[in-house]
This record gives sequence, structure tokens and C-alpha cells, in this order.
Amino acid sequence: MHPVNSNSTKMKHNGLLLIIILLLYLSACTQTDLNYKIVRTDIVMGKHKHFEWILQNDSVKVIEYPMSSDPDSIVCYKALTPGQTGKLQTILKGIDVDTMKESYVDSLTQGEGSSTYSITIGDKSKEIYVYYVDVPELIKIDKFLYDITADCK
Repeated sequence: MHPVNSNSTKMKHNGLLLIIILLLYLSACTQTDLNYKIVRTDIVMGKHKHFEWILQNDSVKVIEYPMSSDPDSIVCYKALTPGQTGKLQTILKGIDVDTMKESYVDSLTQGEGSSTYSITIGDKSKEIYVYYVDVPELIKIDKFLYDITADCK
């Protein structure tokens, strides 16, 4: 075999090997994504409204359920971009559902609103009731939700 053809063949094999390694690496990265479903339910008694923020399958949907005869309405629906999905995965990997309480209540505060979070991250789930308390893990989720839905009507 001619030396030039030998080098060309080696370069093709090295290039093919590099592509295979890259594809395996990317496959491994995508397999580490967490499965999740987060439903945040807000009830605002003074306005007679009930909202659900549903974060699942790389999308977010906000539904308004009026506490009257008015019909339910989807206030916002958005698919997450790959960048947003990556940011959400980072947030979720930093949350240990097992260490969170089932209820966070400020008994000294009186108000008309409360939130309930139904959180499933991987194979762990928890229902969390929140009444006028800032919970760091939930603040991160809320900030993400607000940023994603900021331009909805």
C-alpha cells in the first residue's frame, strides 16, 4: 500500500472513531436527564381564582380555573427550548424531595392565597403545602416558571 493511502485510511478510521465516541458521550449525557412532573396549584380566595402551573415533558402550561361558572382557560402554553430544559434539569438535580417537609406555614400571617406543589423528580414524589413561607427549592422552581411564562398574555 502506498504511504499516502495508508495515512488517509488511518485518518478516516480515526475520524470515524471520534464520531462514535462523540455519539456515545452525547447519548450518555441525555440519559442522565431526570424525569419530572411538577404541578403548582395556587388558590387566591379574594379573586375567586384557582391556577395550575404544569411543568412536564419539556413544556409548561398554566390553566386558570375560575371559582364561578366561567369556563377554564389555558393562560399559557410553551415548549421549553433546549437551553431552558438544561437549566431546569440543573435546578431539579439540586432538589432532594425526601428532605423537604409536607407543609410550610407561617401561622403569624393571614392572607387569601396558598400554593400546593405536587412534585415528582425521578422516582421520588411529594405533595407540599405552602402558606406565606419562602422555601428555597420552590423559589427556584417558581423563578423558572415566571421567567418562562413572562411573555404570555
